[in-house]
Amino acid sequence: MIGAFRLMAQELGSRFYERAIIEKQADIYFCTWPELVTILTGEWEGDGLQMLITHMAFSVIPNC
Repeated sequence: MIGAFRLMAQELGSRFYERAIIEKQADIYFCTWPELVTILTGEWEGDGLQMLITHMAFSVIPNC
């Protein structure tokens, strides 16, 4: 089951990177499911998502 979520996250990471929503494909792992769903459903275009990712990355990985 976790493998399926990982594959989905990798695909979303590729697509969001291609759409310039995120800076790196791996940034997808710092996103929450609600954030991803709102982008996928068109409720949010992802403006400011990279700032949230940067904040999360610094919270999880100090000196990132």
